[in-house]
Amino acid sequence: CISGIFVKHVIPDSPAGRHSTLKTGDRILEVNGINLREATHDHAVEIIRSSQSPIYFIVQSLLDPSTTAQAAPLAIPEDPLIKQYE
Repeated sequence: CISGIFVKHVIPDSPAGRHSTLKTGDRILEVNGINLREATHDHAVEIIRSSQSPIYFIVQSLLDPSTTAQAAPLAIPEDPLIKQYE
């Protein structure tokens, strides 16, 4: 079982939605250099909401087998909707 903070939904008209930089199911590993791999949902939301724009995410896509071992920084000026799965 994989735990962590995952993108629950990407708003189509948001910067992430328009540029397809975040996808539903992506695991958020870091936000602006802060490690969220073991974070609680509340802590992750606090970090994202308190971050100033642009926000840099390092995410892991678990849906595309070619990227499961890679992470890429993304500049997203809006908060994604996230949900913690355990």
